[in-house]
Amino acid sequence: MRPRAWPGHSLWRLAVPLALAAPLALAAAQPSPPLVAVLELRSKLEGAEQKAVDASYVADQVRGALLEAMPSARLMTRENLLVLLQSAGKSLADCEGECEVDTGRRIGADLVVSGEILKFGSNYKVQLKLHDTHEGRLLSTGTASGKTLDALDAALGPAVKKLVGALALAQPAAASATSAPPAASAPPPSESAPAAKAAVPELGPAPSGLADAPCAEADANACFLHGNQAEAAKSDPASAQRAAQLYFSACKSGAGNGCSAIGNTFFNGLLGQPVDLVRAAQAYQRGCALFNGRSCTNLGWMAESALGGIPKSLTVACEKYQLACELDEEVGCSNAGNCFKLGLAGVHDLARAKKLWAKACKLGRKADCGREDD
Repeated sequence: MRPRAWPGHSLWRLAVPLALAAPLALAAAQPSPPLVAVLELRSKLEGAEQKAVDASYVADQVRGALLEAMPSARLMTRENLLVLLQSAGKSLADCEGECEVDTGRRIGADLVVSGEILKFGSNYKVQLKLHDTHEGRLLSTGTASGKTLDALDAALGPAVKKLVGALALAQPAAASATSAPPAASAPPPSESAPAAKAAVPELGPAPSGLADAPCAEADANACFLHGNQAEAAKSDPASAQRAAQLYFSACKSGAGNGCSAIGNTFFNGLLGQPVDLVRAAQAYQRGCALFNGRSCTNLGWMAESALGGIPKSLTVACEKYQLACELDEEVGCSNAGNCFKLGLAGVHDLARAKKLWAKACKLGRKADCGREDD
């Protein structure tokens, strides 16, 4: 189980069931507004009616209505959604018919809105659903209805307001020093054990040359995206330094993909940073606790290899690989399958291993295609 490069990236990912590692102490922090993603709406209209209704336009109208209903929330733009999905090897089309919660977790959203456009009787309808990605729970639904497309358009605002009406954040208010923090989020459920709540470990102080500062952007994912752009530029050392800073700040501000990127940077000594396996481990621990699958896979590899101050433990490694697989990270699925085939965590289960390899294949890891015949 050796490291290999991510296609199109200069970073490396590391690559044998489910709970987070023992949580580290948390520094007190003010809760940040939720990051909300509106997925593309699936059109169930047919023929000329399907051509007459632009699903992307309707989704943009839903985003606009959300901004009015939840001004304290951080709304992911369609452009950011595209980039984040592409970085995970997905497209907007892949969101259709796919579990809303899984898609939301993949892009780092706290809340995800999905829906369908259809016609029932003589009325056009847009049915919306709001899910909490941390708990995998359906929070509310809302329906816009109209006999004409103009009437449907006018009904979207009230439907979105109803959709978020049950959330306290729909009523913006300044946080006070005495406000109680929200309950800790729970990781996604495991096949083998009930989900347990876990704290998110802190990243630790910045190394020399990087500012120990959170993301200056309102959206931590924006820092990650700008880091991608700076890394891709590769024009001068300043671009590399800026990319490392943006990845570090994105991770510090709660973007799991930023933790994966800065962890890879420290592990491999990229972007002008020296190799620092301890900092890499800290980044992967935080990223995994933020439900970033690549971070969980890399953390498992470090536990398997006793790197970065993490004690050698095949049990912990297999737990991290399985968690990564639940988060749709294909190398994690492959390594979790190896765990069950070889009994590395004390359980031999070839049937389960084959299921995990099949999922790895489906997620794009061609080396695992056909391993169900092993």
